[in-house]
Amino acid sequence: MKYIANVLGSIVCVLAVATGGLQGALADSKTYTFVTSFDIKDWDPAIIYSSEVQTLLNVYETLVFYDAETGDIHPRLATSWGVSDDGLTWEFKLREGVLFHDGTPMTAGAVKQAFDRTIAMGQGGSYNWINVTGIVAVDDHTLVIETSAPTSIDLIASAQYGAFVYSPKAAEMGTDWFMEGNAAGTGPYQVTQWVRGQQVILEKFPNYWGGWDGDEFDRAILRIVEEISTQIQMLRAGEADLIMSTAPTDMLDSLSQEEGISVGVYDSWTSLPMQINNAKYPTDNLKFRQALRHLVDHEAIASQIFGGYASISLGPVPQSMWGAVKFEPPGYDPGKARQLLEESGIPEADWKVSYSVYTGRQEIRQIAELFQALAAHAGVTVEIQTGEWGVLWDKQRTMSTAANIFALSFWPDYATPASWLLLGYRTEDPVVFNFSYFNNPTFDALLDEGLALEASNRERATELYLEAQKIIYDEVAVIPLVDQERTVLYRSEIDGVTFSPAYETIFIRDLRRLGSV
Repeated sequence: MKYIANVLGSIVCVLAVATGGLQGALADSKTYTFVTSFDIKDWDPAIIYSSEVQTLLNVYETLVFYDAETGDIHPRLATSWGVSDDGLTWEFKLREGVLFHDGTPMTAGAVKQAFDRTIAMGQGGSYNWINVTGIVAVDDHTLVIETSAPTSIDLIASAQYGAFVYSPKAAEMGTDWFMEGNAAGTGPYQVTQWVRGQQVILEKFPNYWGGWDGDEFDRAILRIVEEISTQIQMLRAGEADLIMSTAPTDMLDSLSQEEGISVGVYDSWTSLPMQINNAKYPTDNLKFRQALRHLVDHEAIASQIFGGYASISLGPVPQSMWGAVKFEPPGYDPGKARQLLEESGIPEADWKVSYSVYTGRQEIRQIAELFQALAAHAGVTVEIQTGEWGVLWDKQRTMSTAANIFALSFWPDYATPASWLLLGYRTEDPVVFNFSYFNNPTFDALLDEGLALEASNRERATELYLEAQKIIYDEVAVIPLVDQERTVLYRSEIDGVTFSPAYETIFIRDLRRLGSV
């Protein structure tokens, strides 16, 4: 009967959406609706590596959970864990009585199968497990992970990418099954519907191991709405409870004054770098890239475009993360830029660059337009190419269609500076997020050594990461722009809205509608 009730609830919500009656759907105090600009591009938990986690962190869980405020690690699917004296063997005791959404019990064997598959597929955040040499299910509730070097497996097991635990039945169905909008995790909510480009429906999983108090949301609807202006109108009209997309900072102060709307401002590990393609003409020329660095007005970006809700980046890793380097940006200087352009040997007729801008982020577009205007003063033509995130991401991963410049928001897999450095600049083939097409063996070796020492010698790992950041700064693989605060717009009757820098989501199970029965 519970299954029938859930299905009927989904049908009611779908009909409400289809007929434009979301206001009616929201009249059900147990239905929560949130909106974002981006559809779920990858459904396979072994592949997920972008904004999908905003939704799927409510569906899948990890062995442990990282508390960004205290730096502590808390139990999740594992209740306790420890590491051997030599730092090479980790043992996790798993929670008993946990079920996947398809009814399969969560056992050590199931976790092993999920992790083995994720590692073997080599996509998404799988590189985090690079030092793992073996995973052993000792018994149903004891998992052992062996490594080749001391490794922070507890942190890796808390990561929002590459560490999801999922059903062995789902794993056997494979990527094609997942990509149809299917999922089978252990989280508090299960996926019951996906309409491509429109919406995802999540239903409360009645057998969730954490239990239910009764006042949580029974159902959550993700609406995919590309334009942020439309999202804000939906919030004003009560057709949405919360906006996951980053709202335009120039509207936040006025929106906070509107009745029924709240603005949450939270600490963040999100940075916004301008990645420079080191392998595509004319940005394959170091002098040319150095010139571009003098055509960025960091102060205007932080204070005007972000309205003070961001600080000037001093390096590729946000200053709130350990191991962050501090380089003062050179400042806007079109005269110096033109001097470097002339020294580059690139003919003036070729002082042209392409700049990819994905839709759904007003600030991303405004930064590109500002850069376009400022670059013109030095004789550089900037061609702005716009498109949906998934389309531009695919284009940037192929050299023939890649742009010279790609600016995007970066956030980490887990609490380590290696996330930014490995993700954005380590040699990749095929390319995932190394949109700079940066290839430097010395840089790669520094990262590998840093990762191997994180757990046993944080001081030395920090030194290695600082040295690595100097390389990408000197080679202009990136022009760091700003470190961002995380802002969230939501209806004031929604209680429990918080944001952790470690997880790019709002956890639905923590939310309540004030005044609901």
